[in-house]
Amino acid sequence: DLLYDRAISFGLTLTDQEIDKNKWARSLEKLYTLFTVNSSSCPESLKLVADDMEQNLARIRHLCGLKSSGTILKRANSLLRYVAWHRSFYYQRQPFPFVPQETSEYIWEKFQDGVSYSSLSSFVEAVNFAIHVLGMPALTRGKPLVDQFTKGILDRAALQRPGRKQARPLTVQEVSYLESCLKNTEMNLFDRYAAGSFLFAIYARCRWSDMRAVNSFDFDVSTEENH
Repeated sequence: DLLYDRAISFGLTLTDQEIDKNKWARSLEKLYTLFTVNSSSCPESLKLVADDMEQNLARIRHLCGLKSSGTILKRANSLLRYVAWHRSFYYQRQPFPFVPQETSEYIWEKFQDGVSYSSLSSFVEAVNFAIHVLGMPALTRGKPLVDQFTKGILDRAALQRPGRKQARPLTVQEVSYLESCLKNTEMNLFDRYAAGSFLFAIYARCRWSDMRAVNSFDFDVSTEENH
């Protein structure tokens, strides 16, 4: 881990572990804020203890399961923006449980304000996540959370989003160069380690966050007729 941090972190003052710990702290605190917005916002399966924030955050962490801190933070931020809007738009009404009419009104208002499609779709994903993963309450009464009118709004917003700008793939020559760096025993060890990390990411189809979760691997070698 230390070698990875020194070779890959590009001089950041915090290690990946410290960054992830801080991100989890922010994510859990924001979820706690959501769960205590009003008396009906907390998931039924989650029991919060008065005056014991450490235990409450630990329980919320268990509730999140195997979800990443980045996912939790993104969903929580989207829902907190909804809470702020709901309080200013409906005044005396509470934002939770979720009500399809109110979430649809939020999407319509934000669409009129020119909010991007990614923000609107992220909100829909956040609401589904809150209900089906975290267990936050919703009053759907058999109605779909996103009605046809709202789907139409999302479709219109999708037409206005800019085209995706993806980085080009590496060329064969570039990958070959990385392999030559890995084999070059005279090269700086950090550079060789970085080249190996890049190659592992390519061949394993990994993102950096995926690689950080890898702690071991097995060689899968096919043997036929002693070869």
